[in-house]
Amino acid sequence: MDIDVNNVGYGSDRIRVVDCDTFYRVKPVKYFAINQEMSAIHADMFGCGHRELLDKEHRAWMIFRTRMYIHNLAAWRTGFEAETWCQEGHRLFFPRAVTAKEVGGGPLFEAYNHWIVLSMEQGRPEKPSYLERRLRYPPTNERWFNPAFPKFPRQEDFSKGVVSRDKVHMDYYDYDYNRHVNNLSYIDWMMASFPYEHMDTYYPSFIDVEWKRQCHHGDALVVETRSKDANQFLTSIMRIDATGVEEVVFHAVTHWEKR
Repeated sequence: MDIDVNNVGYGSDRIRVVDCDTFYRVKPVKYFAINQEMSAIHADMFGCGHRELLDKEHRAWMIFRTRMYIHNLAAWRTGFEAETWCQEGHRLFFPRAVTAKEVGGGPLFEAYNHWIVLSMEQGRPEKPSYLERRLRYPPTNERWFNPAFPKFPRQEDFSKGVVSRDKVHMDYYDYDYNRHVNNLSYIDWMMASFPYEHMDTYYPSFIDVEWKRQCHHGDALVVETRSKDANQFLTSIMRIDATGVEEVVFHAVTHWEKR
């Protein structure tokens, strides 16, 4: 990654065959992976990356919410250029944007994020002032986006019916360096909740995601997708305790368009 005078990070790569679906088009989870990787490298280059914070300061970066606009599903072997920047703190959040476009072509996606820095000892987020002398931002008139995201929709708004409800099967590779389920696994489980016929016909043009609770090995999880209409859905992942009580640990609203 290169960082310019405005503290914007730039990187490039290409879409590999493992990143693609049956149409040789990129899986949406790949865009979330680019979003995560660009964010991690940018913070690391300012001396406050994942390993630095966890190993030396007992604190961890965790993503809380992402609003992603998907403009195009890149094809296999497509080269892309991505850029990222962060902004001054908003409440307890570290706002960050990641965008990507085809090399010599049009936009692929825009992602606007709320990150937090969690104290592992106290189990609560630090205020953004914790990193204010390390993270550097673009000038306020450059690339600014509004970090005051709209309130997450209610489940009652998605009352047309339940599309699917299934148990989640976690494996060893769902866990990351924090010893909790990595945020990308939730995206995989969400996408797997849609019928094959739907996935063959549509792609998600907008995904609004909120990671509400951490999950660990041994948690009993179910994923449920409800519809509002033919193109809008709410997917929730719930943790079920020993008494059968369900707690929402993740939810996502998706808007879909014809391929």
